[in-house]
Amino acid sequence: MALKSIEFNSDRSVVFTHFVRRFDWLPHWGAEITMAVEGLEAHVQEVDRFAGSLAIISVMAEADKYRAEAQQEMNDLQRAVSPNRGLYPVRFETLDGDDVVIGALARRLLFKSAMAKDKWPVHTEPQFSRKVKPYKGIVRNLSSSRRLGLWAEAHQSEAMRNLFWLGASLNAHTDPKVIQAIASQKEREPVAESA
Repeated sequence: MALKSIEFNSDRSVVFTHFVRRFDWLPHWGAEITMAVEGLEAHVQEVDRFAGSLAIISVMAEADKYRAEAQQEMNDLQRAVSPNRGLYPVRFETLDGDDVVIGALARRLLFKSAMAKDKWPVHTEPQFSRKVKPYKGIVRNLSSSRRLGLWAEAHQSEAMRNLFWLGASLNAHTDPKVIQAIASQKEREPVAESA
């Protein structure tokens, strides 16, 4: 069943479940779902029709922000990877005690909850930190094996999210309207005077 055919279903959880199956990653923003489903190139074409080149720059920046977020989450999760990557590629003591890794796992639970409820958190401080805090307690109370499973799920999802937005951005950068918008933006930027 294509996502377009179920978009008007009143049960949004069906849409979200289909989204995760289709894209194999968990979004962090409600708007991210829309942009991914529409496709970045189609979204660029749509905003160009109504708002022009500045809007194209804004859309491209939004996609770059999603990719950068995914990369940062991966970096945070990588802290748990064992340097020797032997029999146990993840260090359990890091999963148990590293606040950065625990925070990444807590955000994963927060975004899963947000998607299930279709109630997306505000991503500005300090509101976002207050939303993440209870999930840190949940992560700390998980067994080591459940925490490891959550880590693997989060790491895979963020890798797929990063690749998705990287690919979408690279494809969109071949669009003549995007190339033109970027060029006109560069023309508008003030040139730094040489000393």
